Amino acid sequence: MKNLNLPFKKILRTASSIFLILTLSLNCFCFAANPKVKVLESKIQQKAQILESKKQNLRSLKKKLRTLNYKEDFLSDQLANTQNKLKKTGDEVESVKTQIVSNRSQLQQIKEKLDELDQNLNLQKNSISNRLRDIYETREINYL
Repeated sequence: MKNLNLPFKKILRTASSIFLILTLSLNCFCFAANPKVKVLESKIQQKAQILESKKQNLRSLKKKLRTLNYKEDFLSDQLANTQNKLKKTGDEVESVKTQIVSNRSQLQQIKEKLDELDQNLNLQKNSISNRLRDIYETREINYL
């Protein structure tokens, strides 16, 4: 049993020695690397600030995008309303044009009727004038 303890003690001493060496090496490494760690921490902090600035910029751009989307929606609605009004106005213009054509046709018919009535009036005036002249010249009134 004592022989078994001896290798175990050797292994334990060797492991303790290795642990001590590693611990001292690690401490030396940490002390030696400490300025590097500070430089790295500084760079990490700078990158974190840049990242935060980029995040803030991204939030600002997203807010602007939302605002522009709202404006786009509003302007799209206005455009649709304006297009509807334009269509209605176009329809009204077509209706008025149809009425103008109809009114011109009626006006032409009225002018023709007026010309016809004017001719009839002139004929009747001439007839009455001739009749009155005949009456005046003959001094006879014929009721027939």
